[in-house]
Amino acid sequence: LRRGRVHSEFPSCRNMYHHHLKHIAMAAAAVSLSVSCVRDDGGNQPAREYVRVGMTVPAFSVSGEGGGTFDSPEGFAGRTTLLLFFATWCPDCQAELPVIDAVWQTVAGEPGYDVVAISRGGAEGRYEQSPDILSRYWKDHDLRMPWYLDGDRSVFDRFASAGIPRVYIVNAEGVVVWQSAAPELDAAGYLALLRQYR
Repeated sequence: LRRGRVHSEFPSCRNMYHHHLKHIAMAAAAVSLSVSCVRDDGGNQPAREYVRVGMTVPAFSVSGEGGGTFDSPEGFAGRTTLLLFFATWCPDCQAELPVIDAVWQTVAGEPGYDVVAISRGGAEGRYEQSPDILSRYWKDHDLRMPWYLDGDRSVFDRFASAGIPRVYIVNAEGVVVWQSAAPELDAAGYLALLRQYR
């Protein structure tokens, strides 16, 4: 038999090795997800989604840096908005924040677009978020976009039961057109989404 024919009928040691590596990598990814911020407070249960694509964003109001406020749904009117829920203690959020900040720096001078970053609070201690914590984190990491605080997580709880970072794209009519928990997009990917739904 020719070698090529043997390889087509029986798995080689190399193929079996890569096959096992693939399964090991998939298992490692599953373990990583189970301990990531996506399941930050939902135990082993998947997060419940209360706001989905095609739904209008709920009414809410949050205060931000320098005493500014953001009010929904009127704050979304006439603009395509990237809405982010995060917490500074969350490793996934720490990786996501510079990406979202780069998006904000790109669209900040453009009419018709906005970025709204809301810090989800929690119990005192590790999960607590406050204006002082946010201001210090912004300064230490050279972030420029405005932040808003949902200190008692009453706003976040209208969107989902758990899972940050959580990103929504909201169109000019206040309707969610895209959403993801712990997305793996770079700034260019988010900008493409904003342009797509403008």
